[in-house]
Amino acid sequence: MGKRYNPKDFESKWQKQWFSKMEYSAQDLLSNKEKYYQLVEFPYPSGPGMHIGHTRNYSMADSVVRLRRMMGQ
Repeated sequence: MGKRYNPKDFESKWQKQWFSKMEYSAQDLLSNKEKYYQLVEFPYPSGPGMHIGHTRNYSMADSVVRLRRMMGQ
């Protein structure tokens, strides 16, 4: 392994492929469905560092969103 990685050697090739296949764009699979937003309030920084309440807030919201997505909503 004498050579160092040079991104210029690879970037143009892969960018052409991404643009030709439109792999860089997101698809709106649920465009005909009602929009749903799950708001997670930022935890109040009442002390130094993070605590278990931060994880609880984010994991509850994540679970609800994943469940709704699995149900096709």
